[in-house]
Amino acid sequence: MSLSDITGCLNESFAEIAIEVENFEEKGSNWVLRRISSLDLYTVGYTPLAASSFKFLPKYIELKRAIVNIKNTDNFCFLWSILASTNPVKKNAERISNYVRFIHTLNVNGLTFPMTLDQISKFTAQNSISVNVFTCNENERVCPIYRTSKRLQKHVNLFYWNGHYSCIKYFDRLLGDQNGHKAKGYFCDICLFPMYDEQRLEHHRKKCGNISLAALEMPTDEEKCLKFKNIHKMIRKPVVVYADFEAILKPIPGCQRNPGQSSTDKYQEHEPCSVGMVVSRSCCSDPEFGDMFIHNGFDPATVFLEKLIKLTDEHAATSDRYPLSMSD
Repeated sequence: MSLSDITGCLNESFAEIAIEVENFEEKGSNWVLRRISSLDLYTVGYTPLAASSFKFLPKYIELKRAIVNIKNTDNFCFLWSILASTNPVKKNAERISNYVRFIHTLNVNGLTFPMTLDQISKFTAQNSISVNVFTCNENERVCPIYRTSKRLQKHVNLFYWNGHYSCIKYFDRLLGDQNGHKAKGYFCDICLFPMYDEQRLEHHRKKCGNISLAALEMPTDEEKCLKFKNIHKMIRKPVVVYADFEAILKPIPGCQRNPGQSSTDKYQEHEPCSVGMVVSRSCCSDPEFGDMFIHNGFDPATVFLEKLIKLTDEHAATSDRYPLSMSD
């Protein structure tokens, strides 16, 4: 940022402060701003991601043989990688000499090199070539760092590592070990989710293009089981009922199997004969706390339901109403 740019930003800030002060005084606060005694300005140096000359790829990436790593000695690895994708060759794809004759086809007016991520959208607008950029995280997994807002007919996927762009020639091979299955996967270059045929992948891309930049990462074997741990944050239930039924096996009279079709041989059924329950009240000091109710005899299910209804009515009539606190 030049000195004139800084001066312009300061003038805009002063104008905004003056407007805020005027609005504040008009609200009848009776406060008056006489002067601004001091102003502290803090600046932070910013170095955007930029590309440079040839760099070796990580060994685990190189062994996949999915990337064309252009051996350039200049700062135009971004352009060489674009040309390697749009003009593929079968032999010695890493040599610049294969793409020099195509360099004039790219419009680089107004762009500075080494190429930074914030200039890629301008490159796309000038050349009608959409670009996605990927890298690897600390877990050696491929993840996106730049995604085009709209996929065009000419589309390029690049790999960024250690200040150097490379051309991703086989995207599915690059992400093959992130699949979790031995079957070949066709990976979406937006969310990195695998499909198992190209038709499904094209259908998926139409919907996936509407979401923000993301990479789906499945849990590891140690993380795949979710467990509720914050038991102390649970809301205590004012009344808890513990109940248990006992039943006898009653023969089914006149039960006969149909020899003409497969069926289950039903010859007995469960008939409830008793019920037991314990009521626990955690919100009040009830003298019958923990008392057990047992019923042996006719229709224990109906007796149990009638007892629950009675307990509900008693609790509604005697319980204290208090606001629910949702904070820790």
